[in-house]
Amino acid sequence: MGLVVYDQRGRKYPVKNGTAKTRFGKVKVDREGIITCDGKTFFACRASLQEDVEMFRMGGRPVYPYDAGIMLAMLGVRRGTRLLDAGTGSGAVAFLAWNWGADVVSYEKEKRFYEIAKENLSGTSVRLVNTDVTECSEEEAYDAVFLDLGEPERVIPHVKKCLKNGGLLGYFSPVVNENVHKIMEEEGFINVQGIVLDHQKLRLKKKVGIEPESLGFPGFFVWGRKAEGFRILKRSSA
Repeated sequence: MGLVVYDQRGRKYPVKNGTAKTRFGKVKVDREGIITCDGKTFFACRASLQEDVEMFRMGGRPVYPYDAGIMLAMLGVRRGTRLLDAGTGSGAVAFLAWNWGADVVSYEKEKRFYEIAKENLSGTSVRLVNTDVTECSEEEAYDAVFLDLGEPERVIPHVKKCLKNGGLLGYFSPVVNENVHKIMEEEGFINVQGIVLDHQKLRLKKKVGIEPESLGFPGFFVWGRKAEGFRILKRSSA
């Protein structure tokens, strides 16, 4: 949705309110392509989704698209998917899902984060709700649910009622939660799986290497499918 500008040394600058603050001063940007300002040449182009999120006003630990994309893919999010997003935060996951063509309703009970997300998502049709996700209506019938919040024991039994049978629910956490998969299985979810999200950046110099620090914030994602009325049989020990 936004623009970024490069100078001739390859340095990148975000464009906010039609202006890029560069090392050479402010540059007015009203279009894509080559721009000349005070004898300096710049290149303006549409930002990637990653770059868009990097320009967000942040209220806490963001979930960047390189993580959100994996998790939304596991939840089957695509054009036309009705997604319930809970724990909006800065709005990065809702933003990516909306860009993929999903119909997104996002719950954020903290007023401060709600206002930040409202600003970040102002150019989208994401419906923001400033209340606890346990207030969601069973009549909504979502295709997928994404949770990035505490208290899974309290939340999952409630949001399950808003999820279509056969729909997918995923829970993201920056720390390992020993109970999430158990709760999901107790609530009738099948094929419950989990992955570690921890990316590293390639150092593209004369000799290619791997940067030692993690890219972004490592996290853990557990997801499963609602299968009401269906039961997986335990394997016989024989």
